[in-house]
Amino acid sequence: MAANDSQVTKGFGIQPLKQEEPLHASVGIAFKEGPFTATIDGYCIDITDRVVISGFFDSVFLNLGVDGAQFFANAADTRSSGLDVVLSYRKALDNGHSL
Repeated sequence: MAANDSQVTKGFGIQPLKQEEPLHASVGIAFKEGPFTATIDGYCIDITDRVVISGFFDSVFLNLGVDGAQFFANAADTRSSGLDVVLSYRKALDNGHSL
């Protein structure tokens, strides 16, 4: 690993790290009618300038006494989204216990 202000990092032109910028939104709804319940939840998370770790780079050509280097870099913008749905129905069994 090479620090972002090291000569190795500068030799590869890696920029200083920036703070990741997240944006999150979610919404949910619940419904109940007698023994039936339902919940629906949706979400979306955007991250700009996500920090990731690189693979290994051959750095012998830099003549800094280091054979290989690996860096953290702001290399990705990501989006995660999803929908969770939960449905349930409560029913008493013959012995009086609920299911």
